[in-house]
Amino acid sequence: RFDGCEVASNKGPQVQVATCREPWEPTFDECDIHSGEGCGVVVRFGGSTTLRKCKVRDNALGILIAGDKAYVLTADTVVSGNKAGGYYLTNSARAGLVKCEVKANGGIGVLVRGAGASLEDSEVTDNVSHGVCFTYNAQGNVDKCSLSNNQGSNILVEGGSGPSVKDSSLSGAREAGILLLKGAKATIARNSITANRPCGVAVAGSADPKVVANTICENSPYGLLVLDGGFGHVHSNTLSRNDLAQIVLSHAARCVANDNTVQAGTNGVEVCWSDEEMRVRAVTPVQLQRLGVGAPGEGQKRVKERILDDTPFHVLAREARQAEMAKAAEARLAAAAKSASHAKSPAVTPAESTTPQMDQEVAERLAAVTERVETIASEGGPERPSSTLEADPNVRPPSPMPGARQMGDAVPGVGE
Repeated sequence: RFDGCEVASNKGPQVQVATCREPWEPTFDECDIHSGEGCGVVVRFGGSTTLRKCKVRDNALGILIAGDKAYVLTADTVVSGNKAGGYYLTNSARAGLVKCEVKANGGIGVLVRGAGASLEDSEVTDNVSHGVCFTYNAQGNVDKCSLSNNQGSNILVEGGSGPSVKDSSLSGAREAGILLLKGAKATIARNSITANRPCGVAVAGSADPKVVANTICENSPYGLLVLDGGFGHVHSNTLSRNDLAQIVLSHAARCVANDNTVQAGTNGVEVCWSDEEMRVRAVTPVQLQRLGVGAPGEGQKRVKERILDDTPFHVLAREARQAEMAKAAEARLAAAAKSASHAKSPAVTPAESTTPQMDQEVAERLAAVTERVETIASEGGPERPSSTLEADPNVRPPSPMPGARQMGDAVPGVGE
C-alpha cells in the first residue's frame, strides 16, 4: 500500500503493476504521479491494482491497462494533462472509473479497445480528441457521467462495440455528442444531449443503436443525423430547438423512428435520400404527431415525411429488385409492340391521310353510286346520256347479250 506518495520525472513507467492479484494487489491512495516521459501507470500481465484520490498528470500517457485479466479500479482520481491521452485499455483488460475526472489530455480521454470499462459518476471534459471511445468490439457502460467540450465527439462507438450510455449529460462536443459508426450496437437511454456540433447523435456505417428516451436539444445544426448505411431504432425521445432540423435521414439511411416528440425547431424531420429500397408511408396528421414528425416552422418549406415499418431490409431490397425487373420487362414489351406495328403499317403521307370530313364525303358518293346502279338494274339497262349531261364515269353499261347487234353494225338488205 502506497499512501501520499509523489512519483515524478521518470523516463520509463512511473508505476508498473504486473502479475499481482488479490490479496496481494497494491493500492495507491492520494498519490501524485506526474511529469514522466513514459506512462504514469502501467498494469499488465494479469496485474490488478486500485487508485484512490490520486492525480495522474502531465505524463506521456496517463494510465495504460493491457492484457487479459488486467484490472484497475480507479476512484476519486484526476487524470489530466497527459500528452498522448488519458486512460487507455486494450486486449481484454478491464477497468472501473468511479467519481473520476479525465480532462485536458492531449488525445482521447478514455480509450476502450477490445476491452471493457465502466464509468460511473465521472467527468470527461476538454480532451483534444474524443471524450470516450469504444472500439474493436469493446463493451462497457457510461452511467450518470458528464461529458463536455471534447474536441472530437463526447462518445465514439465503432467496430461492433456495444456499450450502454445512460442517465448522462453530453454537451459542447465538436464532432457530435454521440457518434456511432461501423456496426456499433450501443444503447443510448435517458441522456441529456445538448449544444453539440454538428449534431446531438450521429449514426452511420451500418451502426444499429437503440436511442431511447433522451432529450436532444439545442444542437447545431441537427438533433439526430442518420447517414448512409445507418440503421437504428429511435423512440420516445424529445427533440427540440436544434438549429436546422430535429431529425435528418440522409441517402440510404434505414432508421425506424416512433413515439418521439419533435418540436420548436426550424424543421421537424428532413428526408434527403434517393434510394428506392424503403417504403414511403402515407400517414395522417394524427399519426405524424404520434410518430414525432413535426410540421416545419413558419415560412419553411414542407419536407417529405417517411415512416418505415419493421419489415427486414433484405425483404424490402428484394421487393425493390423485383419491381425494377418487372418495370424493365414492361418497357421491353412496349418497345417490341411498337416496332412490330411500324413494320406492318405502310407509311402514310400527308396527302393520303384522312379526316372525318373526307370520310363522310366518300360515304355519300358511294351511297349515290349504289342507288344509281340499283335504279339502272331495275329498269333493265342504262339510260342514254343526253346531249347536255355526261354519263357518270363511275357506272359501266351492262354487257350486250350474245348475238345482239351493236350500234354501227350492217343491217342485212340495206345498202346493197
